Amino acid sequence: FGELLVVAITKPSVAKGISKVKAFIPEGKWTDIFTGEELDGGENGICTTLYRFADSIPVFAKAGSVFTLSNDKHTNKVDNPKDLVLEIYSGDGEYSLYEDADEKFAYTNIKNNVNNGELKTTIEFSGDYSVFPKDRILTLKLKNITGKNVKVFKNGEEILTKVFTDKFTEVIISDVDYNANYLVVAQAKNVSNREKFVFQATEFLKSIDFNNNQKFWLLMDLTNQTYKSSLGWTDA
Repeated sequence: FGELLVVAITKPSVAKGISKVKAFIPEGKWTDIFTGEELDGGENGICTTLYRFADSIPVFAKAGSVFTLSNDKHTNKVDNPKDLVLEIYSGDGEYSLYEDADEKFAYTNIKNNVNNGELKTTIEFSGDYSVFPKDRILTLKLKNITGKNVKVFKNGEEILTKVFTDKFTEVIISDVDYNANYLVVAQAKNVSNREKFVFQATEFLKSIDFNNNQKFWLLMDLTNQTYKSSLGWTDA
């Protein structure tokens, strides 16, 4: 299933609704599941300070983690999801999703491997396939990948799939064949935390009631100050 690191913020606000907490980030790479911010704990872990507003909490997924979600419309049914989502955080790891019905069971086996900047995800099925819903849609959300440089193979042959990219790359496989195995190959594009900040700041500015000139200069000020800070510069 993967590993999650949740850091509770219990101290009062330090400025305008923002609180901070000192946290120990264990070894390896971690991604904030809400903001996409990536932290590297190295070989021995690191101590760092995290800042959040009152309505936010730091939750980090370890590299290689896989989280499964249902994208079906909300109902009171407890059927196995027809529209299944896999949230994948780049890194080496594997996970088997167990599903059952009428005392029968089956598995969706997911394995991730990263090599030379390339994420390879293999998906295979085992057990009683009658447990799985017909015409299942499988959506892979590659949380550390951007761009559309993705190939999908079914039993070794490349197939056409829908690929979307915004904050991350999303691959949709329709009419899943449980007798087949799938391989998704995605070329990783290195995106810095600053680039992510610029994207998030832009999305935020789109939602507020300023004119375009005000939004532009505010974005320039925010990103320039962030860049200066990352270089250790200060205004005289």
